[in-house]
Amino acid sequence: MSRLKNLYVIVSILLPIVSANLIVFAPSTAPGDIVMDLNTPINGAVPGSLRATFATVSPGTVTLTMQSFGVSTEFVNGWGFNIAPSYNFITDPLTFTFQGSSTGVAATAITTGHEHTEGGTQYKAGFFDIFFQFPATGGGGRFNGGENVVYSIVGDSITENFFEYTTSGPVSGFGGPYYSAADIKGLPGSLSGSIGVSAIPEPSAPIMFAAVLGMNGVRRRRK
Repeated sequence: MSRLKNLYVIVSILLPIVSANLIVFAPSTAPGDIVMDLNTPINGAVPGSLRATFATVSPGTVTLTMQSFGVSTEFVNGWGFNIAPSYNFITDPLTFTFQGSSTGVAATAITTGHEHTEGGTQYKAGFFDIFFQFPATGGGGRFNGGENVVYSIVGDSITENFFEYTTSGPVSGFGGPYYSAADIKGLPGSLSGSIGVSAIPEPSAPIMFAAVLGMNGVRRRRK
């Protein structure tokens, strides 16, 4: 019992700290999802943040949810990701299916291939394996701030962990390497800017948070 009491004291101390830092992720992600928060400015003006979430539906099928938290006048021009270096695009090409739950528009083109594109010289984030090119037309024909775009990705035994890889290396003077980067246009003054993510929180963190809450609940019921 003394060990249990000691553990409860530790949990009680950590609970406010953990909840303050992790509760923000609880509504939109599940334990095990790979969440990439793009909020590191790379080049150009500073846009609103983005988030990409990879969630495994079953081995071989992963859902990618791309979210833009910028103002409505901003729009995503292009967005790059990576995949495990061992994945064979030739024998097992990835297939992408746009999901009707999206509030934004579908990409005009999705290209794949190991380190096949840097998206454009304005990104300065290195070369990516998967690249989504979005339309740049006006009105409702763009992936605007406040919207999300969801794709189902099917490939040989892929899971969310297949996408937790960085570009081959940093671009001199622009930080990195990056797990993902995007170019945003429509910023004030007709400017654009690229942002990326070079660190991903451990997937075990939400699980630990749930365990802490569970232990706290058990303790309270025993009183």
